[in-house]
Amino acid sequence: MHNYQNKTTKGFWKDYDKLSLENQKAADEAFAMFKQNPNHPGLNFEDVTQGKVSPSNPRTFSARITRSLRAYAHLIGDVLEWFEINNHDYKSIRRK
Repeated sequence: MHNYQNKTTKGFWKDYDKLSLENQKAADEAFAMFKQNPNHPGLNFEDVTQGKVSPSNPRTFSARITRSLRAYAHLIGDVLEWFEINNHDYKSIRRK
């Protein structure tokens, strides 16, 4: 099990604020679960990087919040920078 440091961006919080209260609660519960065990099967934490990893294209990971919502983060060193909450369409995520 890996202990990541976690940071969030303004974009992440903008997405969070747009969620229903039910989905905000689900996001909070998913993050608490992630802090306990990033590999918990309910999170389906996975690498969704597209293309070759580089400084302009860092490794990108997703974690399940609900059946239809995922949280996305870039891995920079040992820091996961959570930058977006979006649907399951990996191709629609913001890259920065």
